[in-house]
Parts: sequence; structure tokens; C-alpha cells
Amino acid sequence: MRRRQNLPSSSLDLLLDTICNTFGGILFISLLVVIMLNLSSDRLVSKPVSQTQQANLLRLKRELADTTDRLRLLQQSLLRQERLATTMVDPQTETLLEKLRRLQVQRAETASDKNDVLSGSSDAQVEINKLSQLLSEIRQARQQRDSLQEQVRRKQAERTETVRPPKERQTTKVQVAMVLKGGKLYSYPRKGSRGGLEFNDDDFIQAVGPSGGYIEPKAGGGVPVNLEGPMDEKAKRKLAQFDHDTHYLAVIVWPDSFEHFAPLRREISSQRFEYSAIPWAGEDRIPVGTATPGEAARVLGE
Repeated sequence: MRRRQNLPSSSLDLLLDTICNTFGGILFISLLVVIMLNLSSDRLVSKPVSQTQQANLLRLKRELADTTDRLRLLQQSLLRQERLATTMVDPQTETLLEKLRRLQVQRAETASDKNDVLSGSSDAQVEINKLSQLLSEIRQARQQRDSLQEQVRRKQAERTETVRPPKERQTTKVQVAMVLKGGKLYSYPRKGSRGGLEFNDDDFIQAVGPSGGYIEPKAGGGVPVNLEGPMDEKAKRKLAQFDHDTHYLAVIVWPDSFEHFAPLRREISSQRFEYSAIPWAGEDRIPVGTATPGEAARVLGE
């Protein structure tokens, strides 16, 4: 009997997974840029958007549209292949079962003749073994198809969770300034020996220039933020030293660390902190101002 060939779809699934990852990354970066621009301080919001940033935004929108179209076409192609596989497998299963029933009837009809029974039983057993093997292959193919469908469903659920926008609110909690630069997290204050906040000279240099006081990330300071895998324990402890009921995190993000903000945001949310994100395109020195106690600030939270 002719053995049914498996329908290879691994190449298409790998391409679909790559397109999904690209689509999620581009969509997240686009939303992140828009959210960060909306949440910038009054001084940063008042600055006009440069032509380079406008060109990058337009390019990202075009890439997002192209990726969306390619993803839709791949999903349609995958659906057609699944329907074709179902159409091919189900009739074949019925045919195999019908052949098995006919062989069993023939075997019963020749039971009176010993020689015929022995010969027929041997041939029937061979056919039954072949049919059993084919049925086993069909079941394995169905299991692989169901597994691939479940993987696609989980990937889609992950992408949906990634782009879910946080809730915006106002808070009067104490601000804790942090900097995300070069894939590392720097904390302006730290928890002192008596429980209060003090200047963190392990992460920052503090000085006074012609235009006033400023801070600057210190070489060798900060802790790494992993793009993949679990969050670094040092980064977790740097966040956990503050109280989410008392403090909110104001994260200044350099352009080279935009992609690191996504895992950091997940860790911030898991520790139940409210936060604000401020994109920074200026020089390394960050001006230091004085916040008004009790003044409400706009923050994000889950």
C-alpha cells in the first residue's frame, strides 16, 4: 500500500514565528515611542520632534504595515494547509478502517480450511500491521498539527500581552529617579543604613556646572538588564530596596536602551511599582532640579 506522506510545515512555521517576533518588536517599539513622547516632562515635550525622529517613525509605520500584511498572508496559507491536511487524512482513515473490516470478514469465512486459514491469517496479519503503522503515523501527524496550533496560539497571546497599554494615573508618592543607559540600570538614590534615601555615589557623579547642578552616570556603576531570560538578581534588588507604597520610579531612558525597557517594565510591574518613562536624547549630564513635595505626578501602573 502507498504510505501517506507527511505534510512538512516546519519551514513555514519557522518563518511565521520570525514574522510574529518582528511584528511584535516593531509594534512594541512604535507604541513605546508614542507613549514615551506623551509622558515626557513639559520641558522635553516642548522640544520639536527632529526630522530624523519623524523619518524613523514613518519608517517604522511602513514596516509595521508590511509586516501585518505578511503575517495575514502567512496565517491564511497556514489555514489552507490545515484544511488540506484534514481533507486528506480523514477519508484515508475511513478507507483503512474499511479495508481492515474486509480482511477480518475474509479471515472468518476461510476458517473451515486449515491451510487457507493459516495462509490468510499470515497475509491478513501483514496487512493489519501495515494499517496499524499507517494509523499510528496519522495520529502522530495530528498531534504535531495540534502542537503547532497551540504554539501559534501561545505566541499570539504573548504578543497581545506585550502590547497591552498600562493605566495612567496621578500620584503624590516620592519620586525615585533611575537611568537606563547602555543596557544598565542606575539608581540616583539608595536606601541608607537608617532606612532613609541618600545619594548613590556608586552609580552617579554629582557636580555643579555653569548652568547649575547635574548628575552623570558613573563608569562601572549600574547593573545589567537582561533582554532575554530572567531578570538579573542585582537589578531586582536595586528595585526592591524601595517601597512601592511610598515611592514611584521615574526612569530616564537613553536611545541605546529602548529595547531594555520592556523587561525592566515587566519587573517593575511585578514588584507593583508605579512608574514614568522619560526618553533622553541629550548629553550624559542630567540637570538636577528640586521637586515640590506633595505635587501630583503622572505615572503608569498595571
